[in-house]
Amino acid sequence: MTHPSPSSEGRTRAATRALILRDDQLLVEINDDGERVWWSLPGGGQEFGETKQQGLRRECREEVGCDVVVGDFALALDYIGANHVLHEDLFSQTEVYFWCTLADGAEPHLSFHPDDWQTGVRWVPVTELPGSPLFPTAVSEWLNRDPASRPAWLGDAD
Repeated sequence: MTHPSPSSEGRTRAATRALILRDDQLLVEINDDGERVWWSLPGGGQEFGETKQQGLRRECREEVGCDVVVGDFALALDYIGANHVLHEDLFSQTEVYFWCTLADGAEPHLSFHPDDWQTGVRWVPVTELPGSPLFPTAVSEWLNRDPASRPAWLGDAD
């Protein structure tokens, strides 16, 4: 999980995430805080003055070392830490997910500016996501549903 920064405590943070698929595989970040290993999707907090798309491109450069082309809106959810076991109670985040593709010639790798707990990146077959350490788990389930039945809003999801 992306641990909250001191500036995010006690308020809801806006974040964007990239759904990057290639050959029925999803690009994930590998994270390890010394107690737990989990996967997350590239992206993060939107900075003041950035559009969601600008912030997502910046975050992808920082976390997976390459540019992405931000496509259509895919889904959104809230993560309210007090309702889940994987975050501090004071952390709350609204996440907006976009379908993205890698820029021409780009190949993901651990960049020079990864998140504090990020140890790598990898491609995971979408069919192997349920039961995996992907956070939030609701996205694993969402990706494995019939696209016609996928809701755009997942609510407070873990």
